[in-house]
Amino acid sequence: MKFWIGGAGKTSNVSVVFAQLIVNEKNEGVHAFIVPLRDRQNHLPLPGITIGDCGRKLAVDGIDNGFIIFDHVRIPKENFLNRLSDISEDGVFSSPIKNGDQRFALSLNGLSTGRILISNDMCFLLKKSLKIAMRFSIMREQFGSPKKEGEDQLINFQL
Repeated sequence: MKFWIGGAGKTSNVSVVFAQLIVNEKNEGVHAFIVPLRDRQNHLPLPGITIGDCGRKLAVDGIDNGFIIFDHVRIPKENFLNRLSDISEDGVFSSPIKNGDQRFALSLNGLSTGRILISNDMCFLLKKSLKIAMRFSIMREQFGSPKKEGEDQLINFQL
């Protein structure tokens, strides 16, 4: 189950999903897969998949955030994103990275980089907002212009 997935609530037909890879009844760790979500003819969720909308958001309500619940969904080998590991035609798992935790960390690298960039962008925007607010509080007097005797700049108020 995953909540707050962009595009999942009403529009997405396919998703990249991180899930446990089971090969010959052995858990080979978390890997990425391309998973079809909805029937291309009628846009209804495929068997074993429940999809819904997260509802109204406090900020950007136009984003279609949703949730997806998987219940015994099998993913074909063709949908395995196998950059860091593979499964041979005879069903043998192989990877140049033997440690499953390291393999998983490398597969998350792209997601982590994106989240770091979002954080950096937000810091830049917050600094810009603070600069605008500070300039406003320095220039604006308590009751507006023209300045009356005894009025203070907004920045002089503690709150």
